[in-house]
Amino acid sequence: MISFRFKIGKPFLESPEHPITVPMEHSYRLRSEGIVGKSNTVGSYWPLVVVAPDGRKLNATVIHDEAGGSFYYQIHIAGEASITLRSLLAREEHVQVVIGKVSHEAQAYLLDGRQEERLRAFLEYTGPDAETRLFEEIENLLRKPGPR
Repeated sequence: MISFRFKIGKPFLESPEHPITVPMEHSYRLRSEGIVGKSNTVGSYWPLVVVAPDGRKLNATVIHDEAGGSFYYQIHIAGEASITLRSLLAREEHVQVVIGKVSHEAQAYLLDGRQEERLRAFLEYTGPDAETRLFEEIENLLRKPGPR
């Protein structure tokens, strides 16, 4: 499982093509956990389902790219799904991004501040079945979101 905070800035909100960049320290885990393939070819891409804070599932891709001699991965959400996501995140300062395999499907959950707070204990838990427990709790939270 990979987890990081992503700042929702003006460039992200104003450009439907602006991706979510995965911090470089997670590149190895993206490969070792099977979220992306073993290829290091620039331009390679893999399917990903992005689950928005309201539970909507949006099709996306993880793209391997390079700039200034550094290699990185970005999550690209295109078309109508991108516009939908940006409208959902317009009032957020950041989201917690949690990436993992759920039922053999690569998924990235975007958690708003309220959801992140409710899941803090699960995000910090490192015991047996930590990943399974976290994803189950996220799914429970999305089914019963409570007040916003």
